[in-house]
Amino acid sequence: MVDEIESDVIYGPLDESEEAVAAANELAEKNDDPAMEMQENVNVNLIDECYNCFNDGVTKIDFILVYEDRRATTVDELMLSLPPTVASEESDRIALAIQKQKDRHKLFKKRFLGNLSKIGLLMETDVRESDRSLVYFIKIHIPWSLMLKYAEDLNFRVPIRAVNNYSTKITFVDRLLRFLHLSHNPFLSEAPKRYYDLFTSVFEYAKKDSFMCDNHFPVHFTNTQRSFAVNEILQTTPFGRIEKGEIGIDRLVRERVFQAAYPLHEGDYKFDKTEKQMPFHENNPRRVLY
Repeated sequence: MVDEIESDVIYGPLDESEEAVAAANELAEKNDDPAMEMQENVNVNLIDECYNCFNDGVTKIDFILVYEDRRATTVDELMLSLPPTVASEESDRIALAIQKQKDRHKLFKKRFLGNLSKIGLLMETDVRESDRSLVYFIKIHIPWSLMLKYAEDLNFRVPIRAVNNYSTKITFVDRLLRFLHLSHNPFLSEAPKRYYDLFTSVFEYAKKDSFMCDNHFPVHFTNTQRSFAVNEILQTTPFGRIEKGEIGIDRLVRERVFQAAYPLHEGDYKFDKTEKQMPFHENNPRRVLY
């Protein structure tokens, strides 16, 4: 359960002037820091050969939230950034609207992250610094007990049995290639073979022991399912008054409280020059598709 919203906190528009709000949004977009843009080639340091993990190298990252904290925070600094053609009284009103919007965003962010923590999500923050701002990357992990709950609520399908479909039968093409003394079969796909077909069923917590297990947990969920479950939590967590629609990460991104919200992929699709080539069955899905 999330905390009820305190009655003495105002979550409605803090400035009814559309002109002031529009000017605040335009100024925010104009002042986006180009130094924070990701370069085309980014070197990623892996910890204990773990892709997409917390700093402990074990806890898996299922989702990322990004927000920016600009260094110019006072009203006077905001007024100096306004165009010189704006009248003094108008500039005061716009600067105050920007400051109120910033305070409002900070309150929404605090309540949203607090509610996520109370629901049970684990979070870790990394900070990237530039001359004009700080960018915060909030890494989110869904614990196992919470994953089981949402897997049942969202009707995830999980494997219950594997059937061996690998056949060593020699085909006509194999005989033909052997007759022609050719060692490579041009008709074979380079993608890893699937030696098993998996029968799946809708997950039920009461029957969790009936599903297939992996090396760590009694039930296996894909990375897509884990990210989907976290996204469901992000979409349904309130940060203000629900009757005013103050709920969900999409609303926060639209209002620029957060700059982005996204799951992570499985790594680069190309091999680095210094990276050791691995067999196809040991590669991440992006490399297999590439």
